[in-house]
Amino acid sequence: MIIQPTNWAQLQHYKDRSPIWIKLHRALLTDFKWCRLPVASMALAPCLWLLASEYQDGRIEASLEEISWRVSLPHDVIIEGLKALVDNGFFVSASDVLASCKQVAIPEKEIETEKEIEKEKRHIPSKGALRRVSVSVEPDGFDDFWAAYPRKIGKGQARKAWGGALEKVDAETIIGAVKTYQWNDDLHFVPHPATWLNGERWTDEPFDNSREARMARVIQKSAEEWEEWTE
Repeated sequence: MIIQPTNWAQLQHYKDRSPIWIKLHRALLTDFKWCRLPVASMALAPCLWLLASEYQDGRIEASLEEISWRVSLPHDVIIEGLKALVDNGFFVSASDVLASCKQVAIPEKEIETEKEIEKEKRHIPSKGALRRVSVSVEPDGFDDFWAAYPRKIGKGQARKAWGGALEKVDAETIIGAVKTYQWNDDLHFVPHPATWLNGERWTDEPFDNSREARMARVIQKSAEEWEEWTE
């Protein structure tokens, strides 16, 4: 692998020292291309600049394994980070290591994906079988419960909780409780359907949450606090 920082001379500082120092200017933080780099590239660049200071004209000539050992980063992170640095003009690559590594990595990933798809296909039943399974495992009455429940969120979790609830009580009891439950006007204070089912909230005592009832509770609480204060 042969890579070299772009504008290497501008990064020099105290050139008469060995190894040569590098300098970083705060203008880098306002560089549009730099700010758009992946985090891996931002972490890799200073390490490569320091490593380049050990080579003539900053021209790093080392294997991927050596660079990985020197900067303490795995191969894939170096390849991914360096590619973005080269594409954005921060480094120049004088070898085809990046291209070859990238070409090898992509097909392997695609091959693995294709194998996983083929494996899944072998376990997928026919459409008719799927239809029969969905009918057999669909909890009876769930659609009616979902339609009655005021807050539509987490349908998948609610479906699972519904199956567990039916082991304790019949669907009509739960749906009836939903329809007569005194829900808060603000849906943010209405529990998720799954939470309501898992908590067996259909057994809650009726609670009057009308405006008149809320006002009465406020007046009662105020009277109790006044009585405590005047004692």
